[in-house]
Amino acid sequence: MSHDRLYRILFACLLLALGAVGALALAGMDGPSRAEPALSALAGESDSGSRAPDADTGDDTVGTFASIVDGSAVAGLQTRFERALPFREFAVQALGRLRWDLFREGFRGVLAGDDGWLFSTEEFSPDLGSLEEDLPGLLASVRDALAARGVDLLVVPVPAKAVIESGRMGRYRPTPGMLERHGRFLALLGSLGIPAADLEPAFRSGTFRDGRASAFLRTDTHWTPGGAAAAARAVAEAVDRAGIGERLTHGYFWTEWGNTRPHEGDLLSFLPTGGGWFRKPPEPDLLNPPRSLDRSIADAASFDALFGSQSIPVALVGTSYSASGSWGFEAFLKEELLADVLNLSAEGRGPFEPMLDALAGGQLESAGTVLVIWEIPERYIPFAALEPARP
Repeated sequence: MSHDRLYRILFACLLLALGAVGALALAGMDGPSRAEPALSALAGESDSGSRAPDADTGDDTVGTFASIVDGSAVAGLQTRFERALPFREFAVQALGRLRWDLFREGFRGVLAGDDGWLFSTEEFSPDLGSLEEDLPGLLASVRDALAARGVDLLVVPVPAKAVIESGRMGRYRPTPGMLERHGRFLALLGSLGIPAADLEPAFRSGTFRDGRASAFLRTDTHWTPGGAAAAARAVAEAVDRAGIGERLTHGYFWTEWGNTRPHEGDLLSFLPTGGGWFRKPPEPDLLNPPRSLDRSIADAASFDALFGSQSIPVALVGTSYSASGSWGFEAFLKEELLADVLNLSAEGRGPFEPMLDALAGGQLESAGTVLVIWEIPERYIPFAALEPARP
């Protein structure tokens, strides 16, 4: 029997023992009326006596020796134990620490790869449920709504971190659906006559402006400033290929790098606070947020002459990859396109809602925008939406 399986058996036994202790403690404080629900929760029974499904695995047969050996019972037992105890937060952190120490596994939502690399489980989901309508129909309607206003559309699919950095995932591997999604999405956009920027070649180059060897941060779902710069370069090349660049009103922009500081990646929040008792969490990333400068900042007296009467030719619509200044995608776009950018992106709302808001808000018309760049992380695209049509 491997060490990993032995650790899982010991961990499951420990959970059972701690659950019994917790139940007895509840019984001692409040009598049988509280002990019975605690024990039934630990055993997988609901208050009504019916079997409660395993929250982590979706399997309601937790407790067999086989399920303990292969690890499928561990997460379910942990969840039930946590729910049965009155000191839930302490239990969550204590058991999370133990799980991190024994298995190098965080809470649901994160996968721990090699050398401190963390990955979001969202990228493995076939459907995040954020798209409520037909994908080709939505893309075509956005294209047509913009065209009716004389505005071009260019889509920027952001590849999954787990696909680009699959070599850093250790025991995990991207699924076939993940590996096929990028090419199928680009093919769908092409069939709809929508120009797109293919970021994969640039992201696999291993050479980036910030000196890193990766386009993504170790402990965060987002790209590095160097990855954002590579994406902006790919966008500029796609704009030129589509013949859209000649429509843009050009200015003079450049990017200034900020001071390097530690960055607590969003995926660190899926690990127990402080890591385990023996195994430390990954170190924070180091980040030097860039910012955009233009001649109006360098020479305030020339602002009106250079920019006062000009429109904002480009609008950027997307997610936190575009909305946050920490990575500098907007700044790099201005530099690469030599054009001002109106950022209509939003954090925490996915890629589709911000686009619908942009179409309804009237800002594109008032800014005189002629090009909309739509950044869409691939994890928001359901696998089924890209499957070939059956005859």
